[in-house]
Amino acid sequence: MSRRTVLAGAGSLTGAALLTNPFGGAAAHAADEVVTVLADEVSVPSEGEVAFTLPAVAPDHTAELRVLIRLHNETLGGYGWYSQWLLDDEPLDSASDRLHSNLLNKDATFTNWLGNTLEWNQGDGLWHTIFAPSFDTDPSEYLPDVPEPYRTVLDITGLTVDGNPHTFTVRNIYGLSQRLPVVVSIEHVSTPITGPGPEPTPTIRLTRRPTVTTEPGGQFTLDFGDARLGVGTTFVSPAGTNELIKERRAGAPASGGPEARWRPRGRRLSANQWRIAAGGASYGLERTVTVREDRVDVDDVITNVTDADVGIRLSNHVDFSDFPLFTCRIAGRRSQAANGVHSPANPTLFFPLEESSIGMVANDDLLRNQSLLTYDLENRRAGFADDVFCLAPRDTVTMSWSIHFNLASDDYFDFVNQVRRQWQSNITCAGPLYFENPSIVAGWTDAGAELNLNVREVEHFVFWQIQTPPLPELENRRVIGQGTGIFDPILAEEVEKMRTAVARIKRVKPSVKVGMYLHPYFISPEAEDNPEYRDSWVTGSDGERRGSTYDHPSRVDYEPVFPGDDNSYGEAYLSMTDWMINDVGLDWLYVDESTGPGMTADPVFVELGLDRALTYNTWDGHTAILAEDGTIERKVGILPLLADGVLGTVADNVEAATGGRIVYNQASATARRQQQSSFVETQYTYTNGYELHLNTPLAYGLGAPSMATLRMRLELGLVYARTSLGFRSAVVEKCYPLTPTALHAGWIEAEERIIITRDGSYGWPGTWSAQVLQFDDTGALLPDPEQLVARTGTAPVTVLPGGITIIERTDG
Repeated sequence: MSRRTVLAGAGSLTGAALLTNPFGGAAAHAADEVVTVLADEVSVPSEGEVAFTLPAVAPDHTAELRVLIRLHNETLGGYGWYSQWLLDDEPLDSASDRLHSNLLNKDATFTNWLGNTLEWNQGDGLWHTIFAPSFDTDPSEYLPDVPEPYRTVLDITGLTVDGNPHTFTVRNIYGLSQRLPVVVSIEHVSTPITGPGPEPTPTIRLTRRPTVTTEPGGQFTLDFGDARLGVGTTFVSPAGTNELIKERRAGAPASGGPEARWRPRGRRLSANQWRIAAGGASYGLERTVTVREDRVDVDDVITNVTDADVGIRLSNHVDFSDFPLFTCRIAGRRSQAANGVHSPANPTLFFPLEESSIGMVANDDLLRNQSLLTYDLENRRAGFADDVFCLAPRDTVTMSWSIHFNLASDDYFDFVNQVRRQWQSNITCAGPLYFENPSIVAGWTDAGAELNLNVREVEHFVFWQIQTPPLPELENRRVIGQGTGIFDPILAEEVEKMRTAVARIKRVKPSVKVGMYLHPYFISPEAEDNPEYRDSWVTGSDGERRGSTYDHPSRVDYEPVFPGDDNSYGEAYLSMTDWMINDVGLDWLYVDESTGPGMTADPVFVELGLDRALTYNTWDGHTAILAEDGTIERKVGILPLLADGVLGTVADNVEAATGGRIVYNQASATARRQQQSSFVETQYTYTNGYELHLNTPLAYGLGAPSMATLRMRLELGLVYARTSLGFRSAVVEKCYPLTPTALHAGWIEAEERIIITRDGSYGWPGTWSAQVLQFDDTGALLPDPEQLVARTGTAPVTVLPGGITIIERTDG
């Protein structure tokens, strides 16, 4: 008979939820199992956590965690990354590498009601958690044919079987206004080991910079001394398949293999540079490989040699057949199930090794926006898969990507900082941002405005979009002004309130820089079939105008559109932003959803992994829906590429007029945007912040964050972008201005300050002076900051429990 123990404080066994629940999955216990009940429907409050001590397990036994979990809601409401699991304060994930899975009762991924494949575990200990009133609630409306949707069984043998107790922590990271609790039941199960354990994951330590060899088949090889890493490319076009591989293949008919004329040739140009050239029936390649101090740059010039459009499906990849790349972080994410990820903002793959590492990054706008980041364990390849590339007749493009190496660190953030230096991403971030409704500020008196603006050190104020109250003539719907819709007469009164609000702030506190919300991809109000900007509509694969996911019966719909260099809305958008700066008197602009709007799903675009980014009615010059053989089925446009010129011109115009900058929601997807500030929304999923690692590290969220929320963002190397006039703490405003020099897990180095969540020694090169600002777990600033005067090197600094410490330079 199995042994069953209930720990004190775990609750009664009356529910027996882990054993009998129809959606949690039956879990009858074997006779030799030792079962310890750690929790039986324990409630974890919003932004709270509960820790459970795991029993010690003998070295000849296995250990499992069986977790039943949901986010308590009165009705079924979908799912999200709302619970975080920690083992001894480290993230507990479904796998630590690509060879082994710790998830025992189900696959690492599931398919939702839209047909999208999602991971149960995103990495960082974050797990998909279902909104439900009980574990008896059937979630198939959102998760059809998903086994055991509430229940997860993890093998933790290799992490805990050492004869010592360990701690399992469940953290509720749902921090929105509803403050919903997570409900969890937990069993710890141990059984005798009856067979051999898993083989250890192979790895290697890099000890020297690589040398380059060009191979007969066009591949180049990076020789690190103890191992060689192949780097190649596959091209698929209607003329056939061509590859840059190790060994040259004999020519074959175009319909059956490599084009007969494809003959890669490699030669050395200098001590650190090589050239590989190849030509086929429809395109040619000239690849330049340059070895630098900490990376290898690859620049590919691809030319269409015909008088017709050419579609090419291509894959740039490392071949790790003879190199142990078995742990791979894609787009920064820890999840070892992540694959086929579209991330123009963080187009990276990172491979930690033994005290060393390798990373890959796509550099140019086209490869960033078209590629999916892929890891293929079966074929031992990882890299950038671009299945939507095409070239106009006689056109030439250059695609650029890099392979970084670090001989001394397996830290993801050290790789990030290498790329940030390469991309020159370390620009000054102004802030924080204070958001308010313009109609509220218009109703202030000057005395009230002075009081509100001086209660905090306000320097950057931003207005939300203007909107009407519910209007009887519109069936009691509101009108929210989006894009050129703000010029509609129905919003005239609200526009005047905006003018009044801007003028009041500038009169009362002239030093404040005033900005305004702007959406580049929506118009509201606009008649659904208004033909004025038809050439600028965002359309789906059916040719019809796409809809907004934000449409709601309480307001007039938003109509998707995009501002392009050659369309009618691009001109109107430029005129509107000039009016905002030169007529209304704004100093800067906040641009929402800058890389694509929330739109109804298009099945063709979803299959490509590019749903949010595409429009069907305008070609960007290099993107197409392709058949398996590369045949062009339809030319399309990627919105961030189509709008990049206009958005860049607006940024230039604002800087020329006021010295101000644009602040974007959504991280940069293009090189031109790298020199502007961006944040991403982290209030729903804080790991959205990975998108910021190569741009400005600014995390958006609710206006009065808890210290736990701020610390969680700092764990990703991010600071909060926003605060509010009513927020009691100065901790956010003391993070600015910020010119990052390096991001780290739990702290940020910047020219002006160092922001930390953990004890350590910190400082700047040369001689420096600073004050140490200590914020406790409530956000209160301790009086009498310690003064560090004329220091060299680093100084030891401690952090209050649950607090944040800011080392602020005082020597200019």
